[in-house]
Amino acid sequence: MVESVSFSKPLVKNSKVPYKSMSTLNVFGNNSLMLFHSGLHNEKTQSCYDNYLRYFKDFFLLKTYDNLLEYDVKTIQKMIQDYVMYQRSKGQSHGSISGNLSALKLFYEMNDVLGLNWLKLRKMLPEKRKKMGKTPYTTKQIDTLLKTSKNLTYRALINFMASSGVRVGAFEEFKIKDIFTPDFDSQGCKAVLVYADTIYEYHTFIHQEAVEALDEYLDHRRIQGEVITPDSWLFCSPKR
Repeated sequence: MVESVSFSKPLVKNSKVPYKSMSTLNVFGNNSLMLFHSGLHNEKTQSCYDNYLRYFKDFFLLKTYDNLLEYDVKTIQKMIQDYVMYQRSKGQSHGSISGNLSALKLFYEMNDVLGLNWLKLRKMLPEKRKKMGKTPYTTKQIDTLLKTSKNLTYRALINFMASSGVRVGAFEEFKIKDIFTPDFDSQGCKAVLVYADTIYEYHTFIHQEAVEALDEYLDHRRIQGEVITPDSWLFCSPKR
């Protein structure tokens, strides 16, 4: 019998920015990094900011994060300006460069480096571009996806996303207990608790067709020998 806890990872996992915990980073001799981390309270944000800061350090061929503090304010200002101009020359987006600046601002302020002209640096950001893909999928397109997908996992995911409207990043947190029957007559629908136990927590719903697809997917996992409990991942990756 396969215990549900053996499925250690949810199916949908944001691997765009790999997370490196403080224990995996060389913080010895990097007191500046420890102070930087003390100003971050979200694992995903720390993951992104760690990478932004590392890119900046590596760009100037510095060995440690403490080396970033060995320059005077005027030199640091020029370093950041040069870095922003380099990113612009590489076609980096407004959002990407802005994220870099946010990480650098936190790093220097947490290390008591004041006097940098962040307003000037923000003015150097490229113009925002109109995002593509604003038009939602049509019912016909979703129907086509469902008809051409034979995989139970994908069918359950498509139905779930189409009916609930949740972002793909939410799936890495979903557990069985986050899906429940509401107190009122839901006519086959079920309630969904998104980002449970966080400040972003909210409720949404999935329709009867999505519930049926989800039940079919979960039944298939049970047939494969998994013991599913309220704390099991709602969508999980195969055991490796």
